[in-house]
Amino acid sequence: MEKVDRQAVAPHVPDLLRALLLCFKDSSWPVRDAACTACGRCVVSYPEDSREVLDNLYSLWFDHLWDNIPTVREDSAAALAQAVRAYGDEAIQKIVTAIRELLPQAYKQPAESQKYSDLENITTFGVAARRKRDNDPAVHTNQDMFSCGSLSARFSTERLVRSDGCNDYGFARAKEPWEGSDGAAHMVKELAAVAPQAAQEFIPQLADLARLSTFQHAYNMHETIYRALPSIASSVGIKQFKQHYLELFLPPLFADLKCGHQLAEAEAGKCIGALRDLIGPRIFAGRLDDAQRRAMDTNPNILPTKGGPDGVAAGRADGVAPWAAGSQGQLVS
Repeated sequence: MEKVDRQAVAPHVPDLLRALLLCFKDSSWPVRDAACTACGRCVVSYPEDSREVLDNLYSLWFDHLWDNIPTVREDSAAALAQAVRAYGDEAIQKIVTAIRELLPQAYKQPAESQKYSDLENITTFGVAARRKRDNDPAVHTNQDMFSCGSLSARFSTERLVRSDGCNDYGFARAKEPWEGSDGAAHMVKELAAVAPQAAQEFIPQLADLARLSTFQHAYNMHETIYRALPSIASSVGIKQFKQHYLELFLPPLFADLKCGHQLAEAEAGKCIGALRDLIGPRIFAGRLDDAQRRAMDTNPNILPTKGGPDGVAAGRADGVAPWAAGSQGQLVS
């Protein structure tokens, strides 16, 4: 639809979109994921021709922001950003309303803590508790098996009963509240790229969600937030982000460098390094406390600055990292 002559394709756009809508309700998540992305590209290329099915598209896109599959949530947010490019304020209003509903969902996530509360941890899901849960046979024994590409149970008749389309895409697993917040975090990132003013109201809540650690998948959500944060900072403006939002994220970012979840630790380190490079190493260092500065020097997940190996400025005999000192050897804020 993007590459073929527009005049040749335009008469067929509604039929093609209706076919994509059927794929959007498929029980296989890779099919839904591809259809989600394709619909977003269609509305940008043919905004007026797409209006016939636009209400259905919005409904499906918002549903898929709360999908069980992470890539589907991410691609739904990207498709909705395409709708903003096509329809402007009309789409922004719908998206803002959806984010307001989805972003707080993680606060409703049940704490899976009672079985492992005998362990001493700073948080319920500290390293020891998570390890005990991961090695609990009850978590991995006598569970439903699922087909590749589908969240319908492999040997269940439930999918056959629901395959008439009355319940779109035939999920067998209930949605988790945190997954709604995770999808909304992706949406904040995409909204910031196309409508930064509209996205700013949600940034403080992202920082608050990055502090949550009361359920098993909290750190998966943290990963999403940390991957999105440098892009959000660039979109809303470095000066704006530095003045109003940076210090909200510093405590959870540095705390997650030693949370025991390796992927979250890695994403926290990458995010810290990216924010340092965006804001400026010396200005960034001026916002840190002593413990955070030590982590900048010693934590392997924080990549060095681009000024030199290990973050050391070329030509400095004292070996002081360039972010750590000003022109007179003092921290700069």
